[in-house]
Amino acid sequence: FGFQRVARSGLYPILWSLHDEPVVQVFYGMNADYIHLEVYFDPLSVLIGKQYEWQKDQLNSIDDRLIETAGGEFGFNFGHISIFAASTFGNYAFRSDDQLELGQFSAPKLGLKFQYLYHVLSAYIGKSTIVTDFGSGKTLNFFRINNQVRLSEIHQVRFSLLGRKITDSGYSDNDKYFGYAGNSYAGSAQWDWSINHRWTSNLLFSVENFSATVDLGSSRSNTASANYPKIAGGITIAF
Repeated sequence: FGFQRVARSGLYPILWSLHDEPVVQVFYGMNADYIHLEVYFDPLSVLIGKQYEWQKDQLNSIDDRLIETAGGEFGFNFGHISIFAASTFGNYAFRSDDQLELGQFSAPKLGLKFQYLYHVLSAYIGKSTIVTDFGSGKTLNFFRINNQVRLSEIHQVRFSLLGRKITDSGYSDNDKYFGYAGNSYAGSAQWDWSINHRWTSNLLFSVENFSATVDLGSSRSNTASANYPKIAGGITIAF
């Protein structure tokens, strides 16, 4: 295809992200015959700084959250197939009642993409360690599958399935013991409408299932589970 590039700002999903929702971003992508590169960052993380971290009242009594602030992807193209490596970076928070644990993470992943006519199928898998202010090393495992279908020159739909699991074998803090296992699975559908060559609107529907168990030691544990329906819309400007 020769050299192609796109720069965009606004709200749009990152297809190799841990989340399916559109994110605020400044994005640049290029494709040059056999290689491709994509990078982005969230400008709010620069403007807000430390206030971008999670606060206790933003989480449920048993909860974990990940927010990605930047990332990059690099890969090689071979006809209809692409292979690539990617990583995103961001902040982590875990709450168990009055206990709030903050940390940072990177999420490296490997991916494979197959493109043919109007279909693009991609899959990602990765594993990482989250380092927190308690010195705890939580293990993060995750995957993502995307199926994009172009319906016409101006309409496109995308279906995604995402899963992640965060585990911690446990640690002691002031006679409190925390072992943790949190699972999140989300399915989403997005419709894109290209208004013209610069403006694109998008509408996303998603449902996330979350479950977690906190091991308090001495055969005691707390559990939580919830379903989170989501709807989001956005506008993208390409130049």
